[in-house]
Amino acid sequence: MDKRGQVTIFIILGFVILILIILILSLRDVGYGISPQKYLDNKINIIQDDVKSCVESYAKTALINMGNQGGSINPGKYVLYEGRKVQYLCSAIPGSVQCLNLMPSNKNIEKELDNFLNTNVPDCIDINKFKEQYSFPEIKIEKSFQAVSSINKTNVVIKVSYPITLVKGTTQVSLSDITETIDIPLGQLLDTTYDIIDSEARTGTFFNLQYMLANRGEVEIYKDTPYPDKVYVLNARDSDYKFYFAIEGAL
Repeated sequence: MDKRGQVTIFIILGFVILILIILILSLRDVGYGISPQKYLDNKINIIQDDVKSCVESYAKTALINMGNQGGSINPGKYVLYEGRKVQYLCSAIPGSVQCLNLMPSNKNIEKELDNFLNTNVPDCIDINKFKEQYSFPEIKIEKSFQAVSSINKTNVVIKVSYPITLVKGTTQVSLSDITETIDIPLGQLLDTTYDIIDSEARTGTFFNLQYMLANRGEVEIYKDTPYPDKVYVLNARDSDYKFYFAIEGAL
């Protein structure tokens, strides 16, 4: 057999092997050659990764907005400061240097974050996308997506429940609850904000340098005075995250 014939045979064999590999991978994707349990575990992991990615993305967006806007995603009463809608956390009292404390509780801030996630994250998780791309088995969704957040000193923890069940024959696999941790020191900054607001509401002033020295510089406090208001910017040590809020001044 001449060399050209040998080359042709090798090319044909190469194509045959390639086709067999593609066929084997395709069959594995629809569940042939592996146990139903392993097949469903692989598929539920794909969904889990997508849910975690969506939660992380929307949570970071919401928390950055909250930091820029005095702890609110959609601030009501605010002052425009460097392009931000900085929420008033203490309202002016006519004829007084004191102000009325409007600071929301951590629970209320958590609730606003939860509402934002529960409204927006489900649109990010496209179940039909999985069906179209990955030859998915039967999918059952028992309850709607639910996120519950907890603001801690150094992070924000978001617990997600999304009871999706994949079914193949008599085998079922369900998506476990997911916990996503965002390393943002919101709780620490809110504690400092409370101390500032308490002083402003009682005395109409706050000595930021004295406070920073007493707390060993754990939180850097910058105060600006765009007439007639005050804007505070807080930044925890070793963190790039900043928290802005405003004190309304009487005209």
